[in-house]
Amino acid sequence: MSEHWIQTMSGNRFDLIEPDPSSLDIEEIAHSLSMLCRFTGHVREFMSVAQHSVMVARIIESLDRGAHLGSQLAYDGLMHDATEAYVGDVSRPLKRLLPEYKAIESRIAKAIAERYLVTDPLPELVKVADNVSLLWERRDLMALPPDAWAEENVLDLVPAEVLVPWDSRTAEHMFLGTFERLAPAAARI
Repeated sequence: MSEHWIQTMSGNRFDLIEPDPSSLDIEEIAHSLSMLCRFTGHVREFMSVAQHSVMVARIIESLDRGAHLGSQLAYDGLMHDATEAYVGDVSRPLKRLLPEYKAIESRIAKAIAERYLVTDPLPELVKVADNVSLLWERRDLMALPPDAWAEENVLDLVPAEVLVPWDSRTAEHMFLGTFERLAPAAARI
């Protein structure tokens, strides 16, 4: 048994090196993500990774109009950052500098994919929707950037609607509600 483990909200042990799919709990994931702030906290007001995940699912659903892509893509969007419940929300620039972190995150993603029937690797549309949400959040929650961001190629897809952050309880509730609506039946067992 690895010495590299964390204790979850419910008092369970989660091994970061050898993640066991059966040790995953969607309520723990939702709670943890609702308590993690986007952009390592560099926002004008708190916005959770759980809200971001729900937004990514909704963006995919809005991009899907008429394309009949199915709810699996939106579900994949909801679950795309579920690993962060166990490893935290590390900024993209820092992740690029931490190959071991990426390897650990990848193992956890595979366990989540197995347990919750998430597509692995994530489809390209999930990455597009993630970037749309990222730029939407940046526009409404951060100061003007000193330089352009690489993700700005999807700037024209950012909704005009002003983003209103949810409190952590609302974010957790919305994440779980979206999970119940989109998850394959076998993932809800």
